[in-house]
Amino acid sequence: DAIVEGNTLLERIADAKKALETANIVAAADITSENVKLDEQAILTAAKTDLQDALDTYSENYTTEEKDAIQEKISRINAALVTISNVEQVIADVAALPEVDKADMEDAKVREAVSNAEDAYSVLSYYEKTLVDNNTKDMEESIGKGYILTREVFGLNDKTRPYAERWIKWANENPDK
Repeated sequence: DAIVEGNTLLERIADAKKALETANIVAAADITSENVKLDEQAILTAAKTDLQDALDTYSENYTTEEKDAIQEKISRINAALVTISNVEQVIADVAALPEVDKADMEDAKVREAVSNAEDAYSVLSYYEKTLVDNNTKDMEESIGKGYILTREVFGLNDKTRPYAERWIKWANENPDK
């Protein structure tokens, strides 16, 4: 009986160790909020699930230090997921802007959309801003009445470039609006 129980415990300990070595966890091991890429959301989410499942299933087999290390990994993954969410929100805000040639800057909704995009961008960390736009960020012309359009605000990447370039062109051509 003692040998069977011992072998069962050894198998459980081995399973607990394997539970922390899934392909998802290994793939996400070096991803942080300061190096995450937008296309890594799925792997991070899967790794977080695997870590949480390991904690839930094998909690009694981990030491306090091991549990703390698992929680730290989950916290690191959560921070990376927040980075992705923040950047995706800015991209969505920019994409929600009306086309420049159809926009009326006297319209409160248009001004609000521009303001939302600016506000969302302004609270991003430096790294998050690089995810929105890996190009040089330089100030463009004012579109008047305190509304500033910048390449920095509208992040020129593949998803936002068509919207941003139209807004910047319009701002430069219509400084009095």
